[in-house]
Amino acid sequence: MKDRPHQAAKHDFQVERLIFFSDAVFAIAITLLVIDLKVPKIEGAISDQNFMIALAHELPQLSGFILSFFIIGLYWTVHHNIFGYVIRNSTKLVWINLVFLFTIALMPFSTAVYSEYSFSGKYNNLLAPFGVYVINIGLIGLMNYILNRYIFDPKNKAAEGFSSNYVKFGKLRAIAIPAVFAFALLVGFFDVNIGRMMLFLIPVVMVILHRKQKKEEQKHIHGFQK
Repeated sequence: MKDRPHQAAKHDFQVERLIFFSDAVFAIAITLLVIDLKVPKIEGAISDQNFMIALAHELPQLSGFILSFFIIGLYWTVHHNIFGYVIRNSTKLVWINLVFLFTIALMPFSTAVYSEYSFSGKYNNLLAPFGVYVINIGLIGLMNYILNRYIFDPKNKAAEGFSSNYVKFGKLRAIAIPAVFAFALLVGFFDVNIGRMMLFLIPVVMVILHRKQKKEEQKHIHGFQK
């Protein structure tokens, strides 16, 4: 299917429509995460102790919500940044972005599965629910990588004003979170609880990549000045 020609004045409008739609999907996905959060219901006598017990029962859902909220927020930030360089819309870009948004829209479901079966009581040692969550994160990372590759490929003429260093580390960041989750799942085959603890490596990896990007940029600036 060939793209229908648009007037030059409409290019910006088409890109804005794509961004507005994407923002709406991100917002809805984050909103749907909240649905699994319930007000604690006290069983037995009305007391602070029983309230805290009831609140503790909701901690799995709260933990899953917090984790997924920041993961979706992180990918929204990345999406926001890369589309700041986009100057031209295309059918292929629309479909790649749509599939990427599909993986984001799955997050409320995979989060509910992960929260229900990975944090609580008799299901605590199940690995499969964590695997469902990891697969979802992996799909998001894969589509984010494909989106980066398409947008910043000069042959597609979809973006301008970006540096090769930005593209390089953008792709690295795209696969960093799925890589950490895959490692956590691998560790989970030996000990599920330790595997989940591996997720705390995500901010560490992000900081390392950020620092490496800054160093590369400084080297490029100094080299250019010389």
